[in-house]
Amino acid sequence: METIYTQQLADHRLPSGNNPIIIDPENIEQTIAVLKSILEKSDTIEIFDCPSLNNLAGKIIPVNDHVNRTGINPLVGRQKISTVEFIDLTQLYVQKQDGVTTYCCGNHPIPDVASHPSMFLSTISILARALDYKEIHAYVVC
Repeated sequence: METIYTQQLADHRLPSGNNPIIIDPENIEQTIAVLKSILEKSDTIEIFDCPSLNNLAGKIIPVNDHVNRTGINPLVGRQKISTVEFIDLTQLYVQKQDGVTTYCCGNHPIPDVASHPSMFLSTISILARALDYKEIHAYVVC
């Protein structure tokens, strides 16, 4: 299993012993290229993202689902990266007993209903499913 940090999380310079791969999900083409290269080694990934504009204490919360409020659908104009016509995003993440639903807000303000916000987790996850990753583990670090 390969570990991925969003660039936004890496910018907080959190210590890590697992040598994560850093992906800037705002650069969709680069994200696709990195995910393709990882897929050559493993079809299982774990993605770590963070809420925007927060001081991070380092608490890791597992994610079971997301609401994409980024305003970005990374598949628009890129449907050919997938071998299927319709990409099923149900059960996108490996389910954890204490998992939460995160609101992926990108650079937009976090809505009051978002108790577990993140930035771009959805972008990487959607692309990973389109590329046929078998297992996606997701976490929000807050």
